[in-house]
Amino acid sequence: KVGKSWTVLELVYALSTGQPFLGRFAVKQPRRVMYIQEEDSLQRVLRRFKRLIRGDPMRQAPSDEYLRWSIRVGFKIDNEAWLNRLRDALTLYVPEVVVLDVFNMLHNLEENKQSDMTRLLQTLMQLNRRFGCAFIIVHHNRKPQAGSEARANQMIRGSGVLAGWGECSLYLRRSKEKDTIIVTPESKDAPEMDDFTITLADQENGGIVLEMGHVEAKDTLTLGDKSVLEALDSLARRGIGATAKAISEVVGRDRS
Repeated sequence: KVGKSWTVLELVYALSTGQPFLGRFAVKQPRRVMYIQEEDSLQRVLRRFKRLIRGDPMRQAPSDEYLRWSIRVGFKIDNEAWLNRLRDALTLYVPEVVVLDVFNMLHNLEENKQSDMTRLLQTLMQLNRRFGCAFIIVHHNRKPQAGSEARANQMIRGSGVLAGWGECSLYLRRSKEKDTIIVTPESKDAPEMDDFTITLADQENGGIVLEMGHVEAKDTLTLGDKSVLEALDSLARRGIGATAKAISEVVGRDRS
């Protein structure tokens, strides 16, 4: 519930219309996009997409030439019958980008099992080589544990092969501000980029705009820093002095 669906729909709109993603990242030309969604209902997806379009008076709906939907049809990547239907769709429509949302709903394999995930990702790589389309996977993070610190790509739920597969990734987490997401971008080839925010700004006409911004200093704390602050709050509520020993016991870490 961090805002993945809103962000990916904004990306789908930008790619299929040739408009800048978040008003910042240029899209040189419209790209044919196939959006495969197995989590949310068609009604919810369309309602959100229409709000994104309504939020900017300059926006128009993408044409059928550049955007096709597949919503809750039961599609599974690891099912050969469904895979053949996907191959047929890739042959007829020739999309340049295929968005898979959300990953755990699109297969019946064990996401913690490396061999299962490797086989699944190899299937996507084979499709990429055969049809020339890029795949964008929407996936969940693990819930952070108090006192633990990890890079963004180490927080992906399931086998570590998922983190290594992506060429470019956006890792989302909640901000302390309402309706604001903190995004950590990573790329194997592009220059390093600082974290940024996405704020979901409601408009008077019922539309919504995703606004890009800077990360506030209070949101740049590591998970370890946050666990210490949470420990201080917990100790204060319990009337216990914030000694190094007390904090270490709450966060489960050595006092050093």
